[in-house]
Amino acid sequence: MIEQIARIEVPGAGPEAYAVLGGVPQALVRPGERMILGFGAADPGPARQQLRRRGLEVDGETVLVGGMPVAILALTDQPECDLTLDHVVVHTSDAERAVADFGGRLGLDLRLDRHAAQGSARMLFFRCGPAVVEVVQPTGDAPHDGPDALWGVAWRTPDLDATVRRLAAGGIAASPVRTGRKPGSRVCSLRERRLGLPTLLIEHTDRSSADRPGDGR
Repeated sequence: MIEQIARIEVPGAGPEAYAVLGGVPQALVRPGERMILGFGAADPGPARQQLRRRGLEVDGETVLVGGMPVAILALTDQPECDLTLDHVVVHTSDAERAVADFGGRLGLDLRLDRHAAQGSARMLFFRCGPAVVEVVQPTGDAPHDGPDALWGVAWRTPDLDATVRRLAAGGIAASPVRTGRKPGSRVCSLRERRLGLPTLLIEHTDRSSADRPGDGR
């Protein structure tokens, strides 16, 4: 039913900043009045009807998943770019309900369910087309309270150093490159408030690691 992540609406997102990122980020992310994660379906109308039958509240093109607005949209073509979508991060207060919603109702493929070190979070990884939806329930001293919420995004690049240089030339700074938590990955964070949400760049130096869900940070 759902085949890809098709749009991300971010309050405060600056089109000029995403123009520097270019390609897929510029095509997917747009300013909005509220944070909305948009999924692409081959036939959005029947997909929304099916989600209503599965118990989700539907309002126009939007459904509520754990209280978070999720749009069900037509499939989109994604332009050529050195950046492609690796994963989005959603925070939840109830991982069990998230399994039912994202897996059972939306039909995403749950690839991994694990607990972070020291029991600070439970993390669920759902495959959605070429990208992953990472749903995190913080369980430490700072639990998530309230509806599910889009918390961050990671863009994949085949050459992290070259991408960092390209973005720096356009006025977007990055943190020092570091080894990612996922084996065979290198990452850095973008230091640009106009992006509207925490943004990570990730390079999979071991190509097989790109197909294994897991926290790349």
